Amino acid sequence: ESGLSVCSFQSNIQRISGREMKSMCRIAILTWNMGAQSPSRCEWLRHFSDVDVLLLGLQEFDDSTQRQYNRRQLQTVIEKSLYQSSALREQAMSGGRLVLVDWHLQGSVQLAVFAKSSAQLSVLAKAQVSCGVGKVLPNKGAACTLVALGKCTKIAVVSMHLAAHIGHVKARNEGYKLVVDTLKASSMWVRRRYLSSTSKQPCERNALVCFGDLNYRLGPFLRRSEVILATHDYSLFELLNNDQLTQERAACEAFDVVLEGRISFPPTYKFNKFSRSYDSSVRRRVPAWTDRILHAPSNCIALSGYQSVAAAQHSDHRPVSAIIELLLQ
Repeated sequence: ESGLSVCSFQSNIQRISGREMKSMCRIAILTWNMGAQSPSRCEWLRHFSDVDVLLLGLQEFDDSTQRQYNRRQLQTVIEKSLYQSSALREQAMSGGRLVLVDWHLQGSVQLAVFAKSSAQLSVLAKAQVSCGVGKVLPNKGAACTLVALGKCTKIAVVSMHLAAHIGHVKARNEGYKLVVDTLKASSMWVRRRYLSSTSKQPCERNALVCFGDLNYRLGPFLRRSEVILATHDYSLFELLNNDQLTQERAACEAFDVVLEGRISFPPTYKFNKFSRSYDSSVRRRVPAWTDRILHAPSNCIALSGYQSVAAAQHSDHRPVSAIIELLLQ
């Protein structure tokens, strides 16, 4: 269910390359609940310096002017972390470097788009959706940006933060549906249209990525000790059978029109900050895969990586990243 394999993706390239030369765009997608904790550096970001586009979704980031830490400071930390070594800086000078194209916010949910000039990326439209109390408060919601790559490719990028707590599955599903309905009304929920083998018309290639702290949990009958033991033994398959997002997608209640890569990393929430240990507070929350990345099925997209970032320990969440290879017209 992880979308096209690399082999089938390559066959698609070969099948259509007879008409005209195609180009590839390498895109990194990163969701990062910052836990209202401001990092001073993020060395692990250097692993994404070679992509053409970086889509960064942030949750629980306080951008108020009263705080010592704001968006501009975070942007500086990100850019320095991407090219922290002299070798990376020299590589960036020769092959282009990621620069901020747009920073979109919806309350504490933010969406930053970085791109190299070679990607020919432009922002077409933006929207925001509040999913907090009364569908008004911006503590939960989505920041959405529609971008164009080259002449024919559009990507709807949706960074989300849905309702918390294990028993609020219905609220999370309703938040997702509200986001979808809002984007459809604003024409940002892209439709896929492919070029047939006999058509001579230009092809408009559309893609969709949804990611963020979706807050779906494990349970409700799993104990914390069971989850941690299974994580240490890498018995993730049994845990994922109890994953609420997996269950809701199977029941077509939410996120049923998008695909997710195979999860081979431990649950990303909830950790003690600056530690590799799961929550040891009085609440002792059951670990869960709250942070997810999904994309619409497409014959021009291949998922080549899906993992968590264990080195990022300043928050109670671990960031999650995905790499997609996008075939451009």
